[in-house]
Amino acid sequence: MFESESLSNQIYGSVSMPLVSTTPANVGYEIEFPGYENMPTNAGNYSIKVTITDPNYNATTLTAMFRINPKQISLRDFKAYNKAYDGLGAIEVKADLEGVMRGDEVDVKLIAETEGNKANIGVHKVVITSWELVGLHARNYTLVDPIYNLSATITNKVITDPNTSSYITSENGFSSNVTVSFEEVYDTVDQTTWFTKMLGQKATVQVISVKENGLNTVLDSKVKFYVRIPDEYVDAENLTVEGIGNLEGIIVTREGNYVTFYADSSGEIVFYKNDFPYWIIPVLTVVAMIVIGAILALIALPLRKRKHLPHDARKAYEWNQGLEGREHAYKKKVEQEIIEKKRRWRY
Repeated sequence: MFESESLSNQIYGSVSMPLVSTTPANVGYEIEFPGYENMPTNAGNYSIKVTITDPNYNATTLTAMFRINPKQISLRDFKAYNKAYDGLGAIEVKADLEGVMRGDEVDVKLIAETEGNKANIGVHKVVITSWELVGLHARNYTLVDPIYNLSATITNKVITDPNTSSYITSENGFSSNVTVSFEEVYDTVDQTTWFTKMLGQKATVQVISVKENGLNTVLDSKVKFYVRIPDEYVDAENLTVEGIGNLEGIIVTREGNYVTFYADSSGEIVFYKNDFPYWIIPVLTVVAMIVIGAILALIALPLRKRKHLPHDARKAYEWNQGLEGREHAYKKKVEQEIIEKKRRWRY
């Protein structure tokens, strides 16, 4: 007959052939596992049969149940992951398995939540509510109740600048000490004159400050920035937004009344529009015609004045010119007579 201990206390990973005792001893026998060519080694219940094969004894067959118990394994190195606020108390938890046989494919699936299933932003104690072994060889193992002490933080998923409605988002969330601000500043880049404004050109620089505990910081990973487009640029047909300084080279995408990009630190962006106002062409044409007309009028004015002198003034001018001519002729005549008299006296 079979020894009961060897039938029921087998453990996966250390399975041995069940023991059979005969009376008298040393009687030959054969053990079979119906349905299997060899002794099973995986955890489970199997049928076992022993048959007396010694020719000196009557052939006798005995059957029983052969049980291989799963091997007990444990968990170590627990880790609970912080998350961004999503309205749920579920928390991701991972741990390593200890005691798995080399070459076996086994993993553990853990389900956990905050204590009391609380979902508010802050630090929470974590409770593992269920666990399950998965994988090709999972049925060969059983997991002892885990012992742990875990906590996790539910963080802000969105941080908004109340002054501009611009904000940043992260799937991993932000520490409660992180703030962000968006502020327009005067910069050489955004210098515009009345002439450039008249031509539809305008530029505005915004400084973006990401701080933790009041100090500028670099975040652990890139997050998505949503920058509200200033009102004067919302309807611009030719709007360009570029990063400068630490944000140089960012890829900017427009989403409604916001421009978005990914970054992990503070920096500056510039809004630039170049919408030429075509209505100004006929206006400038009219202004040019008026200016040219005024210049021609100023040039022609002296000519018109000479051309329209009063008749009496013209007669007086001509008489004055004739009088001067007559006086000059009379002086010439007197001088000539004096010269002639002097000549006659000489002779």
